[in-house]
Amino acid sequence: NYVRENNLTAKQPDLLRDAFHSNMVRTYFNNFEVTKIEFFQRTEIRHWVDAIDRTHGIFKYRWGDAVLRYLTVALFAEKKQVLHRLD
Repeated sequence: NYVRENNLTAKQPDLLRDAFHSNMVRTYFNNFEVTKIEFFQRTEIRHWVDAIDRTHGIFKYRWGDAVLRYLTVALFAEKKQVLHRLD
């Protein structure tokens, strides 16, 4: 709904397309990660995070930070800005 209502085009549509399956949601393992704080402070990302907060889904459905970060990266980060390490 957020993407449609805000007329967004995902920066990484393949990640977004693959995010949801019938019995799971893709996520990152977050026992170690390196981020640029400035990325998450961008206006459009703050707007996204505020919209998530307004749903109370973090409390009602236990949406975790790793899932939300995955979706944030899929929506707002160019492929060249992200290094995925599978190992």
